[in-house]
Amino acid sequence: MLTDTHRTATDLGRTSVLPALERTRALLDAARGDYDIAAHRLTSAADRLRDVPLERGRTFLALSHTERRARRRASARTAAQKAADLFTAHGAHPWADAATHALHHLEPSSTDTGADARLTGAEERCARLAAAGSSNRDIAAALTVSVKTVEATLTRVYRKLDVHSRVQLAHAIRAALEEAADTE
Repeated sequence: MLTDTHRTATDLGRTSVLPALERTRALLDAARGDYDIAAHRLTSAADRLRDVPLERGRTFLALSHTERRARRRASARTAAQKAADLFTAHGAHPWADAATHALHHLEPSSTDTGADARLTGAEERCARLAAAGSSNRDIAAALTVSVKTVEATLTRVYRKLDVHSRVQLAHAIRAALEEAADTE
C-alpha cells in the first residue's frame, strides 16, 4: 500500500506527501527491528520537511522513539529535544508535552556517571557479588534465589549500566563506590 501511495503521489506531483510516507515506512522498519534503516529514513524525511515544522517535529519524535528502541539514548535525547523545540516554538502544546515526556525518560541519570545509584536493592546486591567475582550459582546461594533469577537480574544490570562483561561491571561498580566515598 505504501508503495502504491508513493507511486501515485509521485505521478500526481504531490511530493509534499513523500516525507510522511517515508516516516511511515521507517516506523514499519523499526517495528521489524531494522533500527538503522529506520533511523536513516527518519533523518532523511526530517531533512526534507524543513518547511513543514510540525511534521518535522513528528518525524524527530519518531526518530527519538526509534533510537531509544535501538538503545542509542544520546541520539534519542537529541531527536526528542529537536522535536520539543519545534513544537514549543510553533505552539503545538500537546505535541510539545509528548516530546518533553519522551525527553524526560531519556535524561541521563546519576548512574550515567556513577554506576549503581539507579539499580534496585536486589540488582545492586547481585551486581556487587558478580563484580567481586562470585559465580551465578554462588550469588544465587548467597541471596537465596534461583540461578535463573540471578541471570535475569544481571541482564537488567548490564543493560542499565551499559556494560557487556563482568570486568566492565566490576569497573562500573568500583567507580560508583569511589565516587560515593568521595562525596561522603
